[in-house]
Amino acid sequence: LGNGDDWGNQVPALVEGGHSVLLIDSRGRGRSSPGDAPLSYELMAAEVLAVMNTLGIEQAAIAGWSDGAIISLIAAMRYPDRVERAFAYAGNMDLSGARSEPLKTRAMDQSFARAMDDYARLSETPDQFQAMLAVMDRLMHAQPNYRAEDLSRIPRPVAIVQGEFDEFIRPEHAAYLAKTIPDA
Repeated sequence: LGNGDDWGNQVPALVEGGHSVLLIDSRGRGRSSPGDAPLSYELMAAEVLAVMNTLGIEQAAIAGWSDGAIISLIAAMRYPDRVERAFAYAGNMDLSGARSEPLKTRAMDQSFARAMDDYARLSETPDQFQAMLAVMDRLMHAQPNYRAEDLSRIPRPVAIVQGEFDEFIRPEHAAYLAKTIPDA
């Protein structure tokens, strides 16, 4: 439910490390419109490639958190000549990777409240947060659905990162991704 602003504290460190940084809001979040096409992770990965094409970026390292982690891994799988490497924080690549019930934490409550405030502040449809939430809920209960053989074909270096008390993703799934993706 987040947007590019969630990466604000990492951007200065990356720039100081000599990297150029581009933040992309996923479809329907932050400053990005929801569009008319049915939402899918494949579509959002293709849109990352479209942004790269528009800006003339031949190859990039892609970092993502949650949905962004899924998008980064799909991009590495589908567009390996364009993705140098991927950093996937708290993402799942099949439905078994998500907890059946998210852990209820104060941090999650704060994050959700911030997402609502950010949506109202940044979106071109500020009164549509609940509609966007319903679309995301349907997406997260239907996708992603990648098998081990799909993941084993990711030819780029990948960092799989998982917090010890992540509210949504099972720790065993992060271990599975790290074991299944060849250079993870």
